[in-house]
Amino acid sequence: MELLDLLEQRVDSLLGEAAALRAENRRLREELAAASHKDEEIWALQDEVAREKQVRDQALARVNALLSRIQSHLEDGPEKDPARVDTNSD
Repeated sequence: MELLDLLEQRVDSLLGEAAALRAENRRLREELAAASHKDEEIWALQDEVAREKQVRDQALARVNALLSRIQSHLEDGPEKDPARVDTNSD
């Protein structure tokens, strides 16, 4: 009988360990899914940052072009401005 009691205790112990392992596996799967979701969020944010950088670079290029035009205009002087209309030529 003692052996039967010992066997019964061991089976109960193993069943408890199996239940604990199932719970741990479930928790780990949930953590993995959450981490995977966070990775997707990170990738989406990195893509967004890259797009914003591209827009910023384009805006910077346009501003630099405008500054170059202004500088060229200032160096040439207003008298060489083809858009300027001479109103004193009577």
